[in-house]
Amino acid sequence: MSTKTRLKIRAATQHLELANPNDMQIPSAYCPPIDGIELFDEGAQCKKCGYLAGASGSIEEHCRKQHDWKAKDEPIWMNQAVQTFYQGIIHSIYALI
Repeated sequence: MSTKTRLKIRAATQHLELANPNDMQIPSAYCPPIDGIELFDEGAQCKKCGYLAGASGSIEEHCRKQHDWKAKDEPIWMNQAVQTFYQGIIHSIYALI
């Protein structure tokens, strides 16, 4: 995307506020994929708490921090396709597909 196009998008959207993640209504589990929203076929779900991630590095980081998982341990997550329904700077919300 050209710099000119990015600047136009920024000017058109700079007054908008990012939604609060707590206000997001996420589709119920295992809904069909929604056209136009990126599908992460290689997403994952934590078996201990249900946390969803769109990448293997994200689920590994979650499991290390939240469940004291170590690389020598068996994975405590399963592969799971997900879609992103909220993409913030430091927080994302995924739904099961």
